[in-house]
Amino acid sequence: MPSQIPESIHTIVYDFGGVVTAPLITGILSLSQRIDREVESIVASMSAPIERGSLGPLAALEAGDLTETEAVSIFCKRLELTPRDLH
Repeated sequence: MPSQIPESIHTIVYDFGGVVTAPLITGILSLSQRIDREVESIVASMSAPIERGSLGPLAALEAGDLTETEAVSIFCKRLELTPRDLH
């Protein structure tokens, strides 16, 4: 990366999603089988807004607005699971 950023560049976005992790759908399908829940309910729990007008926990996690621990806590509460169930 150059030592100086040109003035025409105002924002740089880094997206590491999926680079060092398994594809999300693989984890969702596995979780669905292990906890005997519909894939749709798991996806809904990950994408439904945290509060009115906000991002869902998965998007907030990706944006850096939530820590992984906070996101796991939300998923667990919504799916009535423990963090151990998600591993």
